[in-house]
Amino acid sequence: MADEKTYTEAEHIAILSDRLTKETAELTSTVDQLTGSKTELENKLDLAESAKVAAEAKTVEAEKALEEFKAEVQEREDAAARKDDRIKALRESAEHLDDDFFADENRVKRIVAMKDEDFQGYLADLSATAAGAPKATSVPRESAMQNESKGSTNTTSAGKDFLLRRYIAKGA
Repeated sequence: MADEKTYTEAEHIAILSDRLTKETAELTSTVDQLTGSKTELENKLDLAESAKVAAEAKTVEAEKALEEFKAEVQEREDAAARKDDRIKALRESAEHLDDDFFADENRVKRIVAMKDEDFQGYLADLSATAAGAPKATSVPRESAMQNESKGSTNTTSAGKDFLLRRYIAKGA
C-alpha cells in the first residue's frame, strides 16, 4: 500500500480540472474540424446541385431545339411534296403564265409555303386572270395615251387641251 497516495480535495479538483480542460480542448478541436468538413461538403453539394440544375436546363433546351429541328425538317419535306403538285395545278389553271413566272424562286417558295386555303384563293385569282388575258398578241388599234389611229394625223386629245388651258390660264 505504499503506492497509494491520498489526495487532498484541492489536488483532486486540480487534476480533474486539468483533465477537463485537455478533453474540452480536444473535443473543441474535433468539433471545429468536423464543422469545417461539414461546410466543405455542403459547398460541394451546392455546386453539384447547381451543375445538376444547369444540366437539366441544357437538356430541356436541347430537347426543345431537337423538336424545332424535327418540325422544320418535316415542314421542308411537306413543302417539297407540295411543290410539284402546286406548280402542276398552277400550270393547268393559268396556262397564260410562261416559264419566267415559275423561274422566280422566291415566288415559288412563297406559293409552296401558303396554307391550302390561301393557295386555293391564289389559284382562283390566277384562273380569273387567265379569262381576262388577251388571246392574241396583236398591237392595239388605237392608243389612248396618244389618241392616234392608223392612217390618221397626230391630233391633240381633249384632255391635253384642257390641261394646257388650265396651265396657261394660271400663268397669265
